[in-house]
Amino acid sequence: MHSIMIEKGIGLAFAFLFVWHEYSWVVKRYGWLRTNGIVVKFIEREDSEGIVLIPVVEWEYNGITKTFKSRYDKGFSEVGQVIEIVHSPNGEDAERYSFGNRYFVSIVGFLGALISILLWI
Repeated sequence: MHSIMIEKGIGLAFAFLFVWHEYSWVVKRYGWLRTNGIVVKFIEREDSEGIVLIPVVEWEYNGITKTFKSRYDKGFSEVGQVIEIVHSPNGEDAERYSFGNRYFVSIVGFLGALISILLWI
């Protein structure tokens, strides 16, 4: 009985993770547009992993060149590489768009909830 309650709790936690990630993505990025940017340089930062390279991405919005530091791409790209980004309709916010930062957490949450439900049956 106790293990069933734990499994249900874990399944509910995964379901919550899935719903929360999808909701937060849509709420923050509703109406955002996909385009391309180019990695123009790297900034060295120290974090829990040691020294990491944070790419600075340049892109154009209404003829104005903009830049942002990519939080989701710690050194996995090269200077000059074209990457897909999403940006707010007013051009104030932008971030890298990739399968990982868009869907990974949702897939983990969904699969975790699905596996837990199948174990209940």
